[in-house]
Amino acid sequence: MGNLLTLWLLCSALAFISSRGGPIENSITVYPQVFEGRGDDFEKLLVIHEGYSLKLSKGSVLAESVLLQELTENGVVETYIDGRQHEKDLYQNSENMASLLVKPQVGGHYHVHGLVNSTHLIEPLPSLGRSLEGSTAHRISAIKMNQGNHGFITASERNFRIPKVTKSEAGRLPKNFTVELVFCSDHVHTIGFKSPTERIQYVQLFTLAITLRLQQLSSPGSISVISIVGSYIANEYYVHQRNNYTIYGTETLKKLAFAATRNDAMGRADAIFLATGRSVVQLNGKKLTTDHVGLAFLGKMCTFLKTSLGVDKPRTFSGLHTASHELAHLLNSSHDGERGSVNCRAEYQYLMHAYEGGDRNYMFSSCSMVAIHEFLRSGNSYCLKVTATYRKAYLPYDLIKREGSFLNGASYCKTFFPDYKNASYVRRMYSPSDHCHFRCELTKWSGKKQQGDIYAPQRTPCNNNPPMSCYYGLCAPTKE
Repeated sequence: MGNLLTLWLLCSALAFISSRGGPIENSITVYPQVFEGRGDDFEKLLVIHEGYSLKLSKGSVLAESVLLQELTENGVVETYIDGRQHEKDLYQNSENMASLLVKPQVGGHYHVHGLVNSTHLIEPLPSLGRSLEGSTAHRISAIKMNQGNHGFITASERNFRIPKVTKSEAGRLPKNFTVELVFCSDHVHTIGFKSPTERIQYVQLFTLAITLRLQQLSSPGSISVISIVGSYIANEYYVHQRNNYTIYGTETLKKLAFAATRNDAMGRADAIFLATGRSVVQLNGKKLTTDHVGLAFLGKMCTFLKTSLGVDKPRTFSGLHTASHELAHLLNSSHDGERGSVNCRAEYQYLMHAYEGGDRNYMFSSCSMVAIHEFLRSGNSYCLKVTATYRKAYLPYDLIKREGSFLNGASYCKTFFPDYKNASYVRRMYSPSDHCHFRCELTKWSGKKQQGDIYAPQRTPCNNNPPMSCYYGLCAPTKE
C-alpha cells in the first residue's frame, strides 16, 4: 500500500509539473538504482525514487527461436533470432503491471526502459548527466493513449475457403494458456524505430505488458511471440491501404488472414496482431468512419480469422490498451455493456470499455472474465491448450560428424525422432536452406499428425560455391 501511495504522489507530481509548464512536458526526472535480489521472491530491486521501489522477477515473452521477417526492396529477409538471448534483460512486476528492460552499464549502473505501471513509462536520458551516486538520469512520463473507438467484427467463416482443423471437446477451464502470436508492423510503424533490435525490444515490452493483463484471469494467459514482421516498403502485402496515411480496417484483417495461408509462421500462430502507424477507417455501406483505433474478429482466435490490429505510435506504447483490448475480442470478450457483457456497465471503464482510455483500462470486468473463461472451456480454444505443437530442435553435432554435412531429409527425420517409426520427411521447394532446416511429419499413436522442424547446428556447411553455412535454420554466407 505504501508503494501505491508513493506512486500516486509521483503521478500527481507529473500532473503538477505538466500544469506548471515544466522543462519536459508531462514528465519528471529520476535517478533509479538497481540492486540484486537477496531472496527467492525477486531477482532485482529497482529503486525508482525515494520511497518507491519495484521488486522485479524475470520476464519472458519470446519463443525460444523467433522468426524475424522484414520486407525490403530486394524481397523478404528472414532471420531466426535467439529469443532467450534477446530477453536476457527483460523483467516484470505483476502487481504494478511493470514491463522493463534493465540493462547493465559500466560501473555497476543500469539503463531502465519500459513501463513502470499501466500508465507511465521510463527511459534513460544520458545527456542529462548522473546523480552523485553515478546513476543515469531517467525520464518518467505518462503514456499518451490513442483517442478513438475500439471495434470488433462478428463473422462467419462459411464464406472463406479455409483448411479444416480438428477441435477438441469442451471441458474444464485449463490451468493456464499460451497465445502463440505473430506481431506485425506496417511500414509506418516499422520505420519509426532506429533499428530492428530496437523494434524487437519494443515488441518484448509491449507483449509482456499484455501478458500481465492476461495473468489476471482465473486461467492465467501468456503471450509467446513466434515471429516479428516488419516492412521497409510502403506496399505491404498484408495491409489494405486507402492511401499512404490510411488503411481500411476490415479489409486489412481479411488480407492478414489470407496472408497467413501463404506464410508458415502466420499460419501456425494462434493469433496475429498488426501494429499500424497509419489511421484506420471503416466502410459501412457508402459511409466512411474515421475514429477507429483497433479492430478484431470476435471469438476467432485459433481460426482462419485470428487477426487483429491497432494504432500505435512507435516507441510510445500508445496502442498497448488497444492491443490488449483487441486480443480479448479474439478470446470472445465483447464490449462492457453490450451483448454477453451487458451486465457490466461501460462507464466503469474497464479494459473492454468501447472507447480508448479509462481509469481501469488495464483490468478485466467480471463479464469479460466470464466470456473469456467460457471460450477457454470450449473446443474453439483448442490451439491455446497445447504449446509448441510445431516443434523445433537442433541436430546434435555427432550426427553431423558421422553422416557428413549434407543428410537427406528421411535420414534427418528418422534419426532425430527414433520413437516414431513412421517419421517422414515433408518435401518442400528446394533451396539451400533445406540443408539446414528439415520438416518432419510424425504420427502419434492416436493417429493425430504433427510436424516438427529440425535445425542443423550453427556453421554446418550447406553450400559449396559460394561457401555457405547454417545459422538458425537458414543457409547464409559463411561468417569469418
